[in-house]
Amino acid sequence: MDKRETVLKIVRERYPECQVVDTERAVLLVPPADGRYGTLVLEVPMWAPTSSYDERALFREITLRMDGLTRALPDIGRQTLDALSLSERVRGTVWEGMHLETFLRFGIMTDANEAANPYRSSQRSALKIVPPLYATDVQVILRTRSNAELETLADLMRQTEGYTHQDWTYSYERVQGYNHVFGTVRIARDLVAIRDEMEKYWQLVNGSWSNGRAQRQYVNRWMSGVDFR
Repeated sequence: MDKRETVLKIVRERYPECQVVDTERAVLLVPPADGRYGTLVLEVPMWAPTSSYDERALFREITLRMDGLTRALPDIGRQTLDALSLSERVRGTVWEGMHLETFLRFGIMTDANEAANPYRSSQRSALKIVPPLYATDVQVILRTRSNAELETLADLMRQTEGYTHQDWTYSYERVQGYNHVFGTVRIARDLVAIRDEMEKYWQLVNGSWSNGRAQRQYVNRWMSGVDFR
């Protein structure tokens, strides 16, 4: 087995619930049909591992890189919900006053490879993961412990005005005890400032592997985020 095949084997083992598609220049992670990770395909770059040909070292390197790329960073200040004017729309609903944790994953929306569309009933889009600095779109993930009216919350998010966005989806499938609502929004207006602020956290998590190890470990622990698994 050559190094590339080993990389793909490790990725498949790391994301057993997802379909892993090799497109030569990138790897596509296709979420399961139950919607627990949303419906958006993630496209992450295929790279040449720097470690020697040792499966344990490769596993460690690939795990660090994939976890950094697929993690959705938390919006600590709830700025995204303010930018989307959510508080104004949830008044009088079960969601009024409820703490909604928000996570962001930055990229560029593209058409998914046909191989990543096993469900022929609908066309799939992919989010090509890039640093926030170069992103044109952001995936917004709301995490809540409540099952109550997730569909209503998704409908409220669809009412966002002034932003171009993809359809919002939700899932009752629990991931680590949480339910999720997913949506993708074109970065514009107040979201530009949020994107610029998140760039520094991206660099700490995914920066040069030759330095910043202590800072990266700290941020990885503190910013647990939402993983794709």
